[in-house]
Amino acid sequence: MSQPLAGVHVLDVSEFGFVPSAAAVLGDWGADVVKVEKPGGDPLRGHGQMVPGTDDFAVLIEHFNRNKRGLVLDLSGPAGRAVLDRLLDWADVLITNFLPRTLRKLGLTPEEVHARHPRVVYVRGTGQGSRGPDVDVPGFDGATWWARGGVADALSPPEGSARMHAALGDGPTGMMLAGGVAAALYARERTGLGTTVETSLLQGAMWTLAPDLTSTALMGKEPPTELPPRSFGAILGVYRTADGRRLQLTMPEDRWWEPACRALGLERLLDDPELRDPAGRVRRADELRATFAEVIGARDLADVERSLAAEGCVFAHFASLSDVLADPMVAANDFMPAHPTHPTGRIVASPVQFGGEPIAIRRGAPRVGEHSVEVLGDAGFSVPEIDTLLAESVTHQAAP
Repeated sequence: MSQPLAGVHVLDVSEFGFVPSAAAVLGDWGADVVKVEKPGGDPLRGHGQMVPGTDDFAVLIEHFNRNKRGLVLDLSGPAGRAVLDRLLDWADVLITNFLPRTLRKLGLTPEEVHARHPRVVYVRGTGQGSRGPDVDVPGFDGATWWARGGVADALSPPEGSARMHAALGDGPTGMMLAGGVAAALYARERTGLGTTVETSLLQGAMWTLAPDLTSTALMGKEPPTELPPRSFGAILGVYRTADGRRLQLTMPEDRWWEPACRALGLERLLDDPELRDPAGRVRRADELRATFAEVIGARDLADVERSLAAEGCVFAHFASLSDVLADPMVAANDFMPAHPTHPTGRIVASPVQFGGEPIAIRRGAPRVGEHSVEVLGDAGFSVPEIDTLLAESVTHQAAP
């Protein structure tokens, strides 16, 4: 079962990255997702090359809106709002990131939607949460997830700032929201009623930093930015190789001590009585780390990795983006399938597979209003009704 949500109809009334990413995941899982855009389109379309792409492939638009159909709907007047209500009679899920004040203006609060459409799963993604003083403050991953959520401070050196990459918080938090939708759909099968599903960029950031935040709450002070090397031991940490690469050793159990020593030509350490005991290695951690650093620093990355692999050690070098794309496991597991129409485009699949089958990118991101007539027809609108909506600019059909 590669598409467990096949037959589920989703109205994605959201913009930018976070919440559209949740709808994209639902599309990856087989749902029929309709991206509902205002006549001017999702504002993110104006930032199509924020991440470098090509003239015919806007990376962010494609990533957040693959596996969707496109419908234009002007919700600023009563005619468009009436169309949305009819669409909700057809849909299983409504997903939005409109601010509370906008939802009240449109009559799209959870209470109002459920009063008329009790089976609809109502999904909202927010910046800071749905209660409290900042509910109407817009949230973006740079300001809310990265900065306000503590991630930037946790990852930045004492001097300077870590560089945030595009949509770094949007995708993970959107995945969390998609998981909530799946749970709500399962609950509806038992109760017959939809419910409200929500998360926020702030909460997503806090989940990411949960161990640090829990420690801070317990101790009443923030944990140190960097734990001393002896807390990890020599076989857990980062080392530099002779060719300037960074190598991460991650062997948090005593059983890897001997293999690591053999891999690095440090068998002499195995003859030291004090080092046979993990406690003794902790006492001499600084010395051992210096020894490991000297040996690893004298060899190129490829040479060290061959030796570590031969002994069954756990390690990885700091992979560049090109390294990740070339990783044989990425290809073997179909983690980045080809775009269905672009000759060179590839898109990262959402990170869950079903039945051992890879996620399929069935269609690329829609153009603004590309499927308006098709979607309205599927939802039960007659041809004369659709013609009237087009004539009155309530909807718009993109040119072929």
